[in-house]
Amino acid sequence: MSKMILATNNKGGLGINNTIPWHSPADFKHFKEETTGKIVVMGYNTWKSLPHKPLPGRLNIVLLSRDYTDRDIVDSDPSVLFMSESLIFSIIHHNPDCVIIGGARIYELALPFIDTIVLSTIDDDTDCDTFFNLESRAKENYMKLELSKVKVLDDGTLVEYWNKLEF
Repeated sequence: MSKMILATNNKGGLGINNTIPWHSPADFKHFKEETTGKIVVMGYNTWKSLPHKPLPGRLNIVLLSRDYTDRDIVDSDPSVLFMSESLIFSIIHHNPDCVIIGGARIYELALPFIDTIVLSTIDDDTDCDTFFNLESRAKENYMKLELSKVKVLDDGTLVEYWNKLEF
């Protein structure tokens, strides 16, 4: 079952200047638990923002809309694949356990094709320049979502699991 995992703040912000403006060790731990042993799919800006590349214990697929400058990493590490973002449907279709991890453009492209959305809401009001509003994006894609599970992490972060309903 393909899924998308994202964290937003109280304002629906994903980040600012290609960084995450908050620090939530509980959500980082949750992210690791949800993605370890899986194929993670991300955009190039998300890849560039990772403090440690590649994410260990995962096959890292980086989607591109342009040329890239990380050829040395791609050539030396079999756990990293760079692919065209136009292949997102095929990647999700042929890898049903993959996890979409960002950024905003990749979330938008993947949303129609995924089964589950794991949304963490960080109790933070930091200004952001990148946003993702799940409710409005679902409506734009004529999707109906059902809340299947809610949990609260140690630091108070709310995590919601949304499943896509078929019409």
